[in-house]
Amino acid sequence: MLVAVSVADATMNIKDAYGTGDSSHTQKTIIKETLKLEGSLGGAGIGSGAVMLAAGAFGIGTFGVGFILVGVVAAGAGIAGGLYGAGLGEDAAEFINKRI
Repeated sequence: MLVAVSVADATMNIKDAYGTGDSSHTQKTIIKETLKLEGSLGGAGIGSGAVMLAAGAFGIGTFGVGFILVGVVAAGAGIAGGLYGAGLGEDAAEFINKRI
């Protein structure tokens, strides 16, 4: 669900940039939105994946009850990782765009 919202937001931002008629601005916006989306997806995967590694030991150790808690924590870690990754992607895009 959050991926669809991120893709829609990126698409609208690129559309708005294209509407200005400034090709340089459009190019920079495409780079920024692409890296922001990729960073978000990568960060979410790393964040939730790290928690899921601990899920096996914790879930088995609590006879399955811990899996519920681990699921909630993994979702939170995925969201946090996604936000952090989006920030990193945006920073990378700004670095690249300054050199274009």
